[in-house]
Amino acid sequence: MYDLLSKYKVLIIDDFAQFRATMKAMVHKLGARKIDLAGDAAEGMKYCLKTDYDIILCDYNMGQGQDGQQFLEELHQRSILLKGCLFLMVTAETTSAQVMGAIDYRPDAYLTKPFTSELLGQRLKRL
Repeated sequence: MYDLLSKYKVLIIDDFAQFRATMKAMVHKLGARKIDLAGDAAEGMKYCLKTDYDIILCDYNMGQGQDGQQFLEELHQRSILLKGCLFLMVTAETTSAQVMGAIDYRPDAYLTKPFTSELLGQRLKRL
């Protein structure tokens, strides 16, 4: 499982620097070596315009600006995502309205914080 992501480019978007660092360590443990970090949707969009990512791990609630759902919608509207790119919504939000709203914009998975690198790896392997 430690080389699961060795061939993939990963973007992590979260407004909390400590959680970005934690997620970076998780995907690094799973083999990813090309990992970019963004603190909000605007910074994430700049990265997406420059790089074709294989996996995007995006927080749902990113403070000011777009939330993860709006970010995913814009990526689809602008046709920025690669066809095979996995978009995982990562959040502490568990209300059914938010989960169902995010599903309307077709994330590949919805992960609820906190989670382990093992759970992340299992989910990515399944996807």
